[in-house]
Amino acid sequence: MVPFVVPLLLAAASAAPASTVPASAAPAAATAAPAPARLPPEDLVRALRLARIEALWNRPANERRLLDEALAKYPDEPAAFLALFDNLRRSPADATRRAEVRTLLRPLLERADREIPPGLLQLLVRDREIAPEDLDLVATHLAAWTTAHSGDTVRLGLLAEIHLRRGRLAEAREALEALRTASSTPWVSRQCAELDLALGRLDSAARLASALDPDQRRDLEFRLALRTGTPEALAAALESVQPIHPAPPAPRPGPSGPATPAPAGGPIQLGGTYAVPLDEVVAAVFTLQDAGRTAEAEKMLRRLAVVAPAPEVNNLVVALYGSAEERGAAAAREAKLAPADALNAGALKLAAGDAAAAFDLLQRAYDGLPASDVAAYNFGIAAQRLKRWDVMDAASSRAMTLRPGWVEAQLLRAEARTRAGRFREALDDLLAVDRARPNLKNTWALFVDCHKGLGDMKSALAAYEKYKSLP
Repeated sequence: MVPFVVPLLLAAASAAPASTVPASAAPAAATAAPAPARLPPEDLVRALRLARIEALWNRPANERRLLDEALAKYPDEPAAFLALFDNLRRSPADATRRAEVRTLLRPLLERADREIPPGLLQLLVRDREIAPEDLDLVATHLAAWTTAHSGDTVRLGLLAEIHLRRGRLAEAREALEALRTASSTPWVSRQCAELDLALGRLDSAARLASALDPDQRRDLEFRLALRTGTPEALAAALESVQPIHPAPPAPRPGPSGPATPAPAGGPIQLGGTYAVPLDEVVAAVFTLQDAGRTAEAEKMLRRLAVVAPAPEVNNLVVALYGSAEERGAAAAREAKLAPADALNAGALKLAAGDAAAAFDLLQRAYDGLPASDVAAYNFGIAAQRLKRWDVMDAASSRAMTLRPGWVEAQLLRAEARTRAGRFREALDDLLAVDRARPNLKNTWALFVDCHKGLGDMKSALAAYEKYKSLP
């Protein structure tokens, strides 16, 4: 998990503009006197001022006319684009015009030597409708600019933000390292450590974490212990758990397990400012259990139930370590749970391996929360564990309807149809999954089964070879 709060990235970078970087922290080229800024033409400045006046008088049509005229006369002036983008940002319905302006802006972005105002770059980066190729063009411009102008913290922050948005963690880490070199703050160092954790660079993450204050590094040390599987470190971290109740995190479904709803108690604070989600704390308990330290795992989980008294934790204690009396009392409580609570309890029972009990709870959530994609997906997972292929098909189909494009749900339905012998329908799902997310090993295992079921042994053998080649 990489808990970036992306808007803060620019704010943190903006706090240390390039001009404030100490000479000792920047390469020699960055210490040279900067070239004077290129000023826009006077009549363009006048047009933009008039447009701003029209905006203040709430006359958007006049403002738009002036800005369109300015851009038509000066198509290579970033200031004209910035003003028009700001106007369009206040007109969410005008998506077509925004796309046209982005197209006009491409020639400017293709010139790495042309300075584009950070405000315009920020609007582009934060534009949720921007095409991926246009966002990559912004990234290419920023990469070339920051290479030629080292120490530009604002643009380095924006570059890292784009890479994060596009899922390029290694490139984001590289941009943040340049930002850390230019402006070494604890916040930037922490973000670098977070990315190192996500990329599996545990030595680097540990080194960066060790330089932070204790409150800033405690949860990082916990995650490092969770990744390295050191039972002693996990036990020590769990001893310091304290409860807090901020806004709960969004559900995080995975390709091979249930989508765990946010626990009622929220994330768990490890004695400091930074929080670790409850599911990670529970994962640490399971790591202790897998290491053969069952008594210690039980002790830690029961202690967690005291400091973070969420129903989900209590349910997990009972599922793993409960006595007959505890299980009977839990069953009586579960029979009265509301659908949303049944969803939470069922997800944790799935995690604990109690598929039969999870199925009953999740069926109640599935029936009582017909608009919940997570309830549908989790019910499909429970059906998978019990080999109820018809239920698995119906639940995953509902999850796909409620969340179009959900690859995990479509893969779940493909498995249900494969196991039920509906091979041609399963193949359609598998082809769609492979187009959306190529080279998933589970996809190709099902391709093998489908082709065998259809008697196409040549295709089955080719799919098996592909399956073997995947990591």
